[in-house]
Amino acid sequence: MDHAAAVADLDAKATRLTTPCGDGEMIWRKWGDGPPLVCLHGSFGSWTHWIKNIPALSQTYGVFIPDLPGLGDSAVPPEPHSFQGLGRIVAEGLERLLPKDQRYDITGFSFGASLAGHAA
Repeated sequence: MDHAAAVADLDAKATRLTTPCGDGEMIWRKWGDGPPLVCLHGSFGSWTHWIKNIPALSQTYGVFIPDLPGLGDSAVPPEPHSFQGLGRIVAEGLERLLPKDQRYDITGFSFGASLAGHAA
């Protein structure tokens, strides 16, 4: 299977979710049914940064991976574009997606790691 077909196949297996982001939506994808694990990608990326990890992680976790605000399929966030503002969009999205008081793990790398800290 070529790369584009592998991406399309994994995307088709995801549940697509949306939360507010500026004048549009932040796009999330979810795989699996276990305890929530939120994975945030690096800058200039998308959910596909995690593509090799999703099959293994989704065997144990409910894996939530957004296209961060302004990246991938997500809308451009409102100004100012700060870690605090972007982290708030992620945190408010999680409040909409997860039951009240639901515990979850959050991880990220590079830009996503910084946003994870602000979202937490």
